[in-house]
Amino acid sequence: MTAAARTDPDAQPNLIRRGRPRLSNAKLAVLLRLDPDVIERFKAGGTRWQTRMNDALRRAAGLD
Repeated sequence: MTAAARTDPDAQPNLIRRGRPRLSNAKLAVLLRLDPDVIERFKAGGTRWQTRMNDALRRAAGLD
């Protein structure tokens, strides 16, 4: 590629990204030990129990 082509935005190659797109609100995976009854209470509420648990932790931490 010539110097002129490198500076021309229309001449830039199409870059294909592989894998999952990056999320603006990326979560961190952590190992957290919780009492079994706490886990069962959230799971009993149905799907998305991890999201609901995250929401409860955010409220408890005063982040909402």
